[in-house]
Amino acid sequence: MVHCSDGWDRTPQLCGLAQLLVDPYYRTAEGFRALVEKEFLEFGHMFAKRHLHASPKYGDEDNSPIFVLWLDCVWQVVRQFPDAFDFNEMFLLALADQCYSTRFGTFLCNSSRERAAHFLRERTASVWWYLDALGDAVLNPNGYAAFDDILVPDVSPKNLRLWEAYLQVGLTLIL
Repeated sequence: MVHCSDGWDRTPQLCGLAQLLVDPYYRTAEGFRALVEKEFLEFGHMFAKRHLHASPKYGDEDNSPIFVLWLDCVWQVVRQFPDAFDFNEMFLLALADQCYSTRFGTFLCNSSRERAAHFLRERTASVWWYLDALGDAVLNPNGYAAFDDILVPDVSPKNLRLWEAYLQVGLTLIL
């Protein structure tokens, strides 16, 4: 069992990353969707609170890019094992971008209960629809080799990189 003080931030990061490293299903676009849905959306990651989705009731002290930090960790693994993933960096960039955009109901509110109360599934489009519509642009151009092996990334500081493409997307959004 894994649990931190409130269970909404580090718990989905740790559990999601562990599952991605151990189970090749979660390295497919379909599996990654299931992982995000399970670890972040269903277990109550507070997207509205952490991403300050236009709510005056949350202050700067609540702002924390927990989901994007996790996507950065995933990108570090994808970078080291590119053929072990069905999706590519653009897939991760699109998710990072859309979790802040409020364009899709997927990342609105603080829990699945709140999303249901606002009928977001019925009233808004899903980020997964958007990613599906992007087609091959978000899939691994070299194909996907379903490695059954557990992935063991090199996490030494010399092997970690700044996710420059994310910073460029962020700058584009700001300008």
